Amino acid sequence: MPSSAEKCPYCGSTEVTNDWSGMIIILDKSSSVAEKLGIQGEGKYAIKVR
Repeated sequence: MPSSAEKCPYCGSTEVTNDWSGMIIILDKSSSVAEKLGIQGEGKYAIKVR
């Protein structure tokens, strides 16, 4: 998410954190990984947020 954004473009949350560990990059929103994680768009996602 761009640091200038006021809310998450995916879920609309205004609560964000810089304390995360791991990242997944989805290149194809119809991939089995995106499907399993319930991700509906290409992009970078944190996979463990504290």
